[in-house]
Amino acid sequence: VSLSYRDAARGVNLSTRVRYTSGFPAASAGFVGDVEAAALVDLTAGYAIPNTKATLQLSVTNLFGNLAQPFDPFYQSFVGVPEMGRFTMVRVKYDLF
Repeated sequence: VSLSYRDAARGVNLSTRVRYTSGFPAASAGFVGDVEAAALVDLTAGYAIPNTKATLQLSVTNLFGNLAQPFDPFYQSFVGVPEMGRFTMVRVKYDLF
């Protein structure tokens, strides 16, 4: 589920997304086990820099930690892969055309 807001006149955009994956048993090659349920909230915000074609963007995944497992800031998307915590990225996007 996602919700977005855009104000082109002010150069602002915001969006939030909620992702949910139920737990499931996994068996792939040598990786066998159970993957726990995960509920994550992501946030993206952008600001168009006036008089340029550049946009400053902030993206945060797993903003509040794994809501399906209270007080657990990490989640694992599959057996054998590293656990992921919050990921934050700031970037400048420039439109050439």
